[in-house]
Amino acid sequence: MSIVKKIDRKGYKNSFFGSNKTHTDQVRAKMREIALNRNRSHAPSISVEVTDLKTNKTTIFTSISKAAVSLGIKNHATLYSRRLRKTIRPYKGRYDI
Repeated sequence: MSIVKKIDRKGYKNSFFGSNKTHTDQVRAKMREIALNRNRSHAPSISVEVTDLKTNKTTIFTSISKAAVSLGIKNHATLYSRRLRKTIRPYKGRYDI
């Protein structure tokens, strides 16, 4: 079993310690190219169906965030947690999610 020694690169032991060391333009261009080609896939949105119990109108939103904005909720986590818990009681006594 080999023992891997962790290198301490904090403070003055770091190769970039000090104010006069920076990446070269060539290295910056290479890092930029890598960043631009990075795959930025994200998790798919969860569609939400909201029914207004006063008007009996049903609206389907493509994401929880869009539904939260429409209902005037500052944090979309409120709708997400209600959906996970399968809450039966209408939101604000008016919206069935």
